[in-house]
Amino acid sequence: MPSIDYDFIISQSENDLKAFAQKDPSSNKGEIYILKSYLTYFVTMSYRVANYLHLKNEKINARKISENAKNNFV
Repeated sequence: MPSIDYDFIISQSENDLKAFAQKDPSSNKGEIYILKSYLTYFVTMSYRVANYLHLKNEKINARKISENAKNNFV
């Protein structure tokens, strides 16, 4: 299994969280509120991780994450 660049994934997740807070007026720019309550943010994070794993040729694990996000929140 290739090494995972956790810093890259965390950085992407933080950028997404800040974008959600900036663009959604109903969040009142509350990043913690978004983190705890927005299913769309969870799905975005799941996509980021799955895409990263897919690019690292971890296709089965990427699919599992993607399917889990779809099955639990769609």
